[in-house]
Parts: sequence; structure tokens; C-alpha cells
Amino acid sequence: MREELRAQRLRTDEQRPRAVAFLSELAAQADATEIKGGVAKAQAAIAAQEERRRETDRLAIAPSGSTACFTDMINELLTVAGDVARTSKNGEVAGAISAYVSFMLGKDRAGQERATGALGISAGKFDIETYTHVLGLAARQATYFDAFEAAATADQRRFFKETVAGPAADAVASLFRRVRLRRVRLRDSCITIP
Repeated sequence: MREELRAQRLRTDEQRPRAVAFLSELAAQADATEIKGGVAKAQAAIAAQEERRRETDRLAIAPSGSTACFTDMINELLTVAGDVARTSKNGEVAGAISAYVSFMLGKDRAGQERATGALGISAGKFDIETYTHVLGLAARQATYFDAFEAAATADQRRFFKETVAGPAADAVASLFRRVRLRRVRLRDSCITIP
């Protein structure tokens, strides 16, 4: 997936200056200490991104460590959005941002589920901790998407259903559903997939 990763990094690099500029402007204009602290953490996470990429490319960091670093960065950025929603005096804006944050958290947990689950599926087995973690990610993903559905407008819900559809989405969902629903065997402290 080297080419896919390179293409994704380029897309991320194109958007990074906008995110950095927005965070700087938000920190300068924000009255709430809560927002300023969240912005500082998000800025630090973005600043560390290039080093995490180099470590990943050199295989100097375990896959779980690399995933954790990028997950932490995503969480820091989403925390800023949540802080803005909590401190907004406009209920409509706060609701829209909250729906968006729930959607993004659901997407992030879906990505974590697929990344973690793919390792076990390709090996044909999971250690118990990883299997439990994958199931927990699926449950959290569903909770966040339910929160999004509850807060989103009818047009946003319709767009979500239309966007998260198609052959690729259906194939991944089917694969993970089969793994979650299959009878698994416990052997040598591992869950094996028959």
C-alpha cells in the first residue's frame, strides 16, 4: 500500500497549512482557556506528524505505536472542535459541530477497527485482548454514528447513507460482520477464526 499511503500523505499535506492557520487564529481569538489548551495540544500533535511518518517509514516504531500516534493527533483535533461546540453561544452552531464531531469519531473508530481487525483476519487469529478491542471499537463506532444520526439534519443523514455505501463499503462491512458473528475457538490464549 505504499502508493496509497503516499497519495494520502499528499492529500493531508495539502490541507495541513489550512489547519495550522485556523488553529493559530482560533488560539488568538479564543476567550476560553479550555480552547487555548486544546489548540496547543493539537498544534503539538501536528508538529510531530513528520517525525512519526519518518519513524513509520523506517519501521522504527511498532504498527500499534504508529497507529496510536495518529489516533492521538486525530483526537486532539476533534477535542478542539468539541471545545468550540461546548463554548458556542449559538445553539444551532453547537449542534452542527457536535454532530460533525460524532461523525468524525465514528469514522475514526471505524478506521481503527479495520486496521486492528485486518491484522487478526490476515493471521487467522486474534489474541483475546485484540479481539476484545476490535469488538469495543465496533461498539463505540456504532454509538458515535447513533449520536450523529440524532443530531444531524435530514439532509446530513441522507448524505451519510449515500456516501457510506457501495461495493467497497459493503465488502468491508460484510467481512467484519462475519468475523464478529462467527463462532470462534479459544486455543492457546488466542481466538482462532475457522
